[in-house]
This record gives sequence, C-alpha cells and structure tokens, in this order.
Amino acid sequence: MIIDKSENYCYYKFSNRKISKAMKLILNTDFRNKESGKYELEGDELFYFVSDYKTKPVSETVPELHKRYIDIQYIAEGTERIGYAPYSRQKVFKRYNNENDIAFYKSAMSYITLTKGMFAIINTMELHQPGILLKEPEYVKKIVFKVRDS
Repeated sequence: MIIDKSENYCYYKFSNRKISKAMKLILNTDFRNKESGKYELEGDELFYFVSDYKTKPVSETVPELHKRYIDIQYIAEGTERIGYAPYSRQKVFKRYNNENDIAFYKSAMSYITLTKGMFAIINTMELHQPGILLKEPEYVKKIVFKVRDS
C-alpha cells in the first residue's frame, strides 16, 4: 500500500501506465462537484467511482480484498481512517465474488488516517478496510479508481 498527498505524486515512478493516467486525472480534476456514479476511462481496464457517504464505526465495516483490480482511493472531501493488513490467509468472512472482484475477511488491521487531498494505492491481495470514522461520522467524497492488474 502506498499512502501520500496527491501533490507528492511526482516522487513515485509507476511502471503501470494506467496508474499514472489515474494519478494525473486526480491532479487535474476538481471532483467536488462530480456526481456520484461510475465513470469509464478504458473500459474494464481503468474506470472509477465517485462516492459520497458518512464514515462509520470500525465495527460496522469489514476488511476486503481484490484479486483483479488495484484500488486508488482518493479523498476529495472529508477525513476517514482506513485499515490495512498484508494478506496471510486470514479467515474468510464472505467468499470471493468473481463478478465484483471482492472478498471479505476477519483480520486484525493497522489504521491510517486519510485527509482531503490524500490517496492510497492498494495492490491486489492487500486487505483494506475503508470508510472508518475518526471520532464522529463525517461526510466523505471519495474517488476510487479500479486499475486492472496486468
């Protein structure tokens, strides 16, 4: 997992051109007024979702994992905590759904705070638990890019 501020993108060298394309879009787009929904860039190879929601207690969220898509999660508004754990055969909570590229797990997690303007790049087979509140529920506008892992 890589976590940083969007303005520090220039310090990373990504060999995946789709990740570079997504990061450039983050730097050059004002997502604050973008409608919630799915936006295609390169068919099923690269697309993104705009989501608006309130953060939740950790007890109301579940760690998830993807096998086909790398996530780039960008916070356009608000603050949330996100859990992280490397995959090591944790106990499955809900089996892998191939159509939605997601499985849910029971796992101990480490937590990081993401604030407005920050991003997290989550590779396939990395457990993550997004949308967690800090102290009180807070409005978040998040952009999640889905990058097909090649």
